[in-house]
Amino acid sequence: MGRRSLLALDPICDVLILSGRSPTPPGWPGTPCVGDREGNGPFGGLLDAMEMNPSRVVVTMPCDMPRFDAAHCSALLDGLDISLAEAVFAHDGHSIPQWLVGAWKASSILEHLVKLYEQGTRSIEEAARAVGYDLVLFEPQTLLNVNEVSRQ
Repeated sequence: MGRRSLLALDPICDVLILSGRSPTPPGWPGTPCVGDREGNGPFGGLLDAMEMNPSRVVVTMPCDMPRFDAAHCSALLDGLDISLAEAVFAHDGHSIPQWLVGAWKASSILEHLVKLYEQGTRSIEEAARAVGYDLVLFEPQTLLNVNEVSRQ
C-alpha cells in the first residue's frame, strides 16, 4: 500500500519522502525519512519531512487509502493555493477531517510546530488545529481506507 501511495504522489511532487520506514524497500520511489522523530507517529514524521524541505509545501497521505490518487493530491494543493490558511485537509462533509490527508506550508509553520512537539504534542490533530487550516471536500468513497473499501 505504501508503494502505491508514493506512486500516486510521484507525478505532482518534487521530492518523495517515506516516513516511518528505514531503509526504503527496493524499487520504491522516494527518499527515506530518517530523522530525530522516527517512531513518534505521524506528527514526528511530518516534522522530519518539513525539516528536509523547509521552504516547500509538504503533502501528507496515509498508505491505506487506495482511492486517493495524484488528482486528489492536486486538489489539495489547489485548495492550499486559494486559501489563506497554513494547511488544508481532506474532508467528506460529514465526519471529522482527515488529519493525515493534507498539505502544509512548511515555510511558515515549521517553527511553531517544532515548539508544539518540544512541549509534548504528539497528535497530528492537535498540530493541525494549532495552525490556521481549511478543508477540501471530497466524495466520501475517495477517503475510505483499505478496511472500509474491502467491506463494500
